[in-house]
Amino acid sequence: MNNILDITENILNPAFCGKCLLLVLEGYNEKNDSKGIPYSLLILVLPFLLVKEIRKTLPAKSKEKFYKWTQTNAAQLINFHTIVQGYMPYTEKALMFLFSLNILKIEENGMINISEKNYKKGWDNSIEELNEVFKKAKFLGKWLGIVNDELMIYQHLKIKL
Repeated sequence: MNNILDITENILNPAFCGKCLLLVLEGYNEKNDSKGIPYSLLILVLPFLLVKEIRKTLPAKSKEKFYKWTQTNAAQLINFHTIVQGYMPYTEKALMFLFSLNILKIEENGMINISEKNYKKGWDNSIEELNEVFKKAKFLGKWLGIVNDELMIYQHLKIKL
């Protein structure tokens, strides 16, 4: 029992969740000229990455269209809005952690972006599951960046803004 609690604490720890958010932001910026990501997309990150049943369905390459993926994986996305709500406290803590270290900044356009001076890219890829999560995070950022439409993303996930 303690082992399960330790694993859960480690996965939901603000530093780990923050790294997931940063990798998504990196990928998103690659597709959007480093303009930053809207907050409304950042709150989707942890459910996509930390719910194993959802993460495992994410494609390996961005060739698969987001809307097609949501149709194909509709069963895993039932009540996705509830999952997002459940992960909100962890997303908030991770964002506060990153802002407190000046790793994130808010751009004039209101987007959240990486403050390059305090950010170290990369990760320790010796742990297989962490490596999988971090690779999917980078992919997810690129994928969301290709779509680059918050409203469409929310509509396909059946979440009302």
